[in-house]
Amino acid sequence: MVAVGKKPSSVPPFAFADDGTTQLKQENKMSRFEDLKKPFPAEKIHWRVGATNKEKTKGIALAYLDARDVMERLDEVVGPENWQAEYPFVGCCRIGIRCKEMRADGVSFTEQWVWKSNGAGETDVEGEKGQYSDAFKRAAVLWGIGRYLYDLPNTWVPIKPQGRSYVLATTPPLPTWAVPSPYTPKEEGEMYKQSVKDELQDVFK
Repeated sequence: MVAVGKKPSSVPPFAFADDGTTQLKQENKMSRFEDLKKPFPAEKIHWRVGATNKEKTKGIALAYLDARDVMERLDEVVGPENWQAEYPFVGCCRIGIRCKEMRADGVSFTEQWVWKSNGAGETDVEGEKGQYSDAFKRAAVLWGIGRYLYDLPNTWVPIKPQGRSYVLATTPPLPTWAVPSPYTPKEEGEMYKQSVKDELQDVFK
């Protein structure tokens, strides 16, 4: 079973230098590995109830992503033709990204697929379908996608019954580091340069 993007893309594969560090052939662009790690918009974050109190009036809010949004991130960052997902056996997913490895001549490249895998058990809600989705998302975390959600603080919020379980009555606000920057990389660079300039002016006043 293979999941790949559909839209054509001009995004080149990753490039690896001899020392194993990533480099991007396009100048003045952020590392694509860093792009994979970027926070998602708040409206893309879903929430479920974790641990609850004895009275079942409050619970810990746990954030997660939809598998389709993870696919969109891979399409946007590496290009739909440069990644694929395979399920070698039930409960396991591995995501491969097509990369380029520099040869010893320092000029030419050879292509290769780099894989990262993870697994998950069946879910209470969707059973085997949820298992495949969770395995896919966990494999994506190994590439950095949505990994920041694990660093969110445990926040207790009101909960309410829904069917046989509970859902959040309200969602907690995300910290500033867990939301996308409203500025482009170029704008962020200019702001950083200006802040350094301002600090130097203060020092030499």
